[in-house]
Amino acid sequence: MKFLPSTLLLLLILLPLYGRSQQSVQDSSVSMGLLEVTYRGGIPGGDWGDRFGFMSSLGIQTGYKLHRNYYISAGLQILFGDAVTESDILDPILDSSGLLIGNEGILTEYRINAAGLLVPLTIGKVIPIFPSHNPNSGIYIELGGQYLRHRVGFEAYDDDVVQITGEYKKGYDRLTAGFGVRQSVGYTYFDNRGYVNLSIGVDFSQTFTRGQRSIQFDTGEPYNDSFVDLLSGIRFSWTYPIYNRAPQTYYY
Repeated sequence: MKFLPSTLLLLLILLPLYGRSQQSVQDSSVSMGLLEVTYRGGIPGGDWGDRFGFMSSLGIQTGYKLHRNYYISAGLQILFGDAVTESDILDPILDSSGLLIGNEGILTEYRINAAGLLVPLTIGKVIPIFPSHNPNSGIYIELGGQYLRHRVGFEAYDDDVVQITGEYKKGYDRLTAGFGVRQSVGYTYFDNRGYVNLSIGVDFSQTFTRGQRSIQFDTGEPYNDSFVDLLSGIRFSWTYPIYNRAPQTYYY
């Protein structure tokens, strides 16, 4: 999937360049480039829910909105969380007290977490419900696809532990990846002056994933099973709209 970061970078550079003509969001529905900073918090379900609890993500999205309030966007979300329910992965290398043995023979505690990335591609529509404010704000509905990649991460507290570093940690991390679909509904608000542009909504996704490791050390077996990973949660976004604003001062 090495093409994904380069594709996202291209979208970040090109998509916002379209909003060029002088426009006013207060008076009409306008075309504009979109650059968003987004936080998502969600609960995994399906097979994913057997492994992780609550997960957060931070990311950036870029897109383009047409004057008819249809838009397309793409982004990159970094997933993280501490609620790992499959916590017995390292049992084969723990001592009787549940500690790891470090490289210097020192017993150390460890931290287990969730990590991953999400690459969404979305088509949406804004439906104005308060035209007196401006016709660019309203309820949004989104449909799209995504690439999901997640794993279990490990960190020793007091000493380096070779068994969970470098190539060795891949033998425990349950790396999983695949493609799926996503849906979202919420409300987006564009400030008439262009300063406060926010959206809040609920997200749902269904991703068809597969294990990506030839072997996991704790089981001694390949990790290549197929899964259905579900995610539902809340999204908060701040948007920077890119377009040439109409002048606010008139001369006679």
